[in-house]
Amino acid sequence: STFVSPRFVVSLAPAETYIMSVSDVATETGNKRSVCNVDWFENIKLLSGSEVLDIKEWKDEEGRSSDGFIGRDFIHSEHAAVRIIDYVKLPAIKPDLNGTSTENFPRLVGPAHFTPRCESHRGLCHGGSYCALMDDAIGWMGFCVSGECKPWSGYTVQVNTALKKSVKVDSIVKIEAWVKKREGARKFWISVRVCDPEHETCVYCEGEGLFLLSATQS
Repeated sequence: STFVSPRFVVSLAPAETYIMSVSDVATETGNKRSVCNVDWFENIKLLSGSEVLDIKEWKDEEGRSSDGFIGRDFIHSEHAAVRIIDYVKLPAIKPDLNGTSTENFPRLVGPAHFTPRCESHRGLCHGGSYCALMDDAIGWMGFCVSGECKPWSGYTVQVNTALKKSVKVDSIVKIEAWVKKREGARKFWISVRVCDPEHETCVYCEGEGLFLLSATQS
């Protein structure tokens, strides 16, 4: 399992607003991005059966406390060091009722932004920020294994991450998650990949983790 250091949530500056949506193509450092960096995600959202996850606590930070949350969302807050901007749930390739094939499960895809708060070596992102993305994607893929997104219906118990290439600060990347294997009613092995959205053979990290569905959900 992984431990994500609390230092990643420490504010190093006043709460600037980071990228709010994929339509906002100006980055923190002032660099202008080509529209192609976000068009790929807009195209995915147009696919038949696709569904953008609409999670209240990601977007309503002021209302989080009324739902029992104490702080900001670690990965989805607009102030996160590394932020998954949105997830789109894509439908199962070959739906069946037995749940024995990995093709029976949906898939998650989304853009993530490595902000300057992720910096470790000059201009490059800390490896821990990669691991935080993997952990989050495994968890939310697990919440969607039924085909319907059911937040907090289980938990991630193991994350194995292989770091492949350095990510430059202020990069927008593509993250994908899918079910690799199911064991019994509750255990789901989930694969994750983070790559360059324009050159998908450029893989920054990949790995897999174990998601355990709550007993009440199985």
